[in-house]
This record gives sequence, C-alpha cells and structure tokens, in this order.
Amino acid sequence: MKLFNKELMTIRIQQELKKKVESNTKETERKYVLKEQMKVIQQQLGGDKDPKQAYIEKVNKKVEEMKKTKVSEAAVTVSDG
Repeated sequence: MKLFNKELMTIRIQQELKKKVESNTKETERKYVLKEQMKVIQQQLGGDKDPKQAYIEKVNKKVEEMKKTKVSEAAVTVSDG
C-alpha cells in the first residue's frame, strides 16, 4: 500500500510539472507572437526603427534646429545632455 501511495504521488507531481511547463511555454509563445506582431505593425506604419534610436534622432534633430535658429550656446548645451 505504501508503494502504491508513493507511485500515485509521483504521478501527481509529474502531472503538475507537465502543466506548469505547458503553461510557461504557452505564455512564452504568446509573448513572442505579440512582439513579432508589434514589429510588423511598426514597420507598416513606417516606424521600423528602434524606439530608443528614434527618440535619440528626434532629440538630435531638435538640437540642430536650435543651433540654426541661433539659440544661445547654454541652451543648446543643456539640450544636448
């Protein structure tokens, strides 16, 4: 009887582990699919650049505009940081 209970417990633990692994795998797959969909949407909208890189370029463009409009060096220096 002890052996039977031990085997039963082992089977239950295996089933529980299997469920957890499947759940984690499904969540990982779901996140991957969502990220890929987001990339495609951004490319279709013309924003295929990395969001951080796009922000950096935007800031650099603004600094150049400030330099062209003869904004004081102090303001440009502050904007660069």
